[in-house]
Amino acid sequence: MRFGFLAAVAAAATLATGAVAQDMSSFVGNTVVITYPNGAAAKLRLKTGGAYELLMPDGTAAGGTWAIEGDQFCTTRTTPAAQPKQCRPNAARAIGDKWDEETPQGKVHYELVAGQ
Repeated sequence: MRFGFLAAVAAAATLATGAVAQDMSSFVGNTVVITYPNGAAAKLRLKTGGAYELLMPDGTAAGGTWAIEGDQFCTTRTTPAAQPKQCRPNAARAIGDKWDEETPQGKVHYELVAGQ
């Protein structure tokens, strides 16, 4: 589910323009629920120390590292198959925020929820 991974990684970075670029504190220790156009949902969890875990809709897991590089949120997938680093614009969000992103596959919905 390559699209799912890319969309999930984008979740933590598909954020409002003009927000504080360095602040990912609301993401760390919480969960971004990603709902795809077909209704399937994945969960992205950023960990303290720069690791992330992605639980796909089919129950499989992926993971890697994340970092803030300037005004970019960057991820590097390491499991189950390595992928090159990907970066997107970064901004802050708060628990309870919901947002959408248009993708080639349709609208993807994101929600930042408390806890992991």
